[in-house]
Amino acid sequence: SCQLRELPGEVGLLTHLRRLCLADNHLQHLPATVLGLTSLQHLDLRNNCLEDLPEGFTYMASLQELLLSARPDGTLPALPHDLWMLSGLKRLELRGGDLGEVPECVLWLTGLEELDIRSNALKALPPRFYQLHKLQKLDASHNQLACLPEQCSVMVALRHLELSNNAFETLPAAVNALTRLTYLS
Repeated sequence: SCQLRELPGEVGLLTHLRRLCLADNHLQHLPATVLGLTSLQHLDLRNNCLEDLPEGFTYMASLQELLLSARPDGTLPALPHDLWMLSGLKRLELRGGDLGEVPECVLWLTGLEELDIRSNALKALPPRFYQLHKLQKLDASHNQLACLPEQCSVMVALRHLELSNNAFETLPAAVNALTRLTYLS
């Protein structure tokens, strides 16, 4: 944390940069030049004041981890429409916002291995959630979930599942088919 309010556009010149941790600052916008960081694998933008992310994330083809959390007003930054094209994205955190539902673009990230959607006032996971067939770790704790779609039973790669602090009255039946689970909360 450096209490940054602005990221200089020249950051886009750091073309060999692999990790960029900008967590715990006061950033409201990212310059479009950040999309020129084509070697970037890890981008941590948690705990900022970002209103949105620039369109053009497809240029960041090496990106494997994107970490976001809610702004002080409790909302997440708007996700770029082309986020779904990041086929190499393996870890996504969308924490502590008031999403209400899983964004459609997330359901197209079929290479995801870890998804953190905790504390988002989610009432349900969409039936198409099973498309995230490579998912190994899911944290959907601290939401308002009362059930899981039956289709989630085909998510055979899932090893770590956090569902605590939701509205479940009984263990969802879909969990019984997840035979590779090593952690359940």
